[in-house]
Amino acid sequence: MHNVKTVIILLIITIFLFITIIAYGCKSVSQSKQIDSKNQENINLQEVIEILDNKVLKLDIQLAEKQKELESTKTQNEQLQEDIKALNEKPKWTEKWVIATAYTSSIEECGNDLGITARGTMATEKQTVAMSNSYKFGTEVYIPILNNTYIVEDRGGAITEDKIDIYMLSVEDARNFGRKRIKIYIRND
Repeated sequence: MHNVKTVIILLIITIFLFITIIAYGCKSVSQSKQIDSKNQENINLQEVIEILDNKVLKLDIQLAEKQKELESTKTQNEQLQEDIKALNEKPKWTEKWVIATAYTSSIEECGNDLGITARGTMATEKQTVAMSNSYKFGTEVYIPILNNTYIVEDRGGAITEDKIDIYMLSVEDARNFGRKRIKIYIRND
């Protein structure tokens, strides 16, 4: 009987061990599947991280290019601002009051009737004016009372700093114009 009890105890211990081993094995298989699943998730996350890293790298390159464009635009903008400032500081036209007379290319006034200006051009009505040599040939002069812009192309012995002589075709028109104090605008270079 003692042997039967021992066998039964041994059988119960064996069954218990067998159940424990099976339970542990199932648990190991389950854990192994969980580990495999986690490993696959890690691989998937690493792939996503790699894709995102590549996108971040491309965005960094694009950002660097845009920053270079912005710097170039800033430089261009600064240059334009300087140009605008320079233009604003220098007025295009200077107002001046002068004594105005008119002249023609007649023999009585010029000694010949060729109509050649001191600049070497043909005197032209509504274009040619004579001014002192302090004004370069080619300087533009706007005369409001005549509503026209003229060009300094001639000089004259009686033409001083505060005088202007306006070329006209007819002696009659020149005499009718007479001598008057007028406002003119001289274009700045």
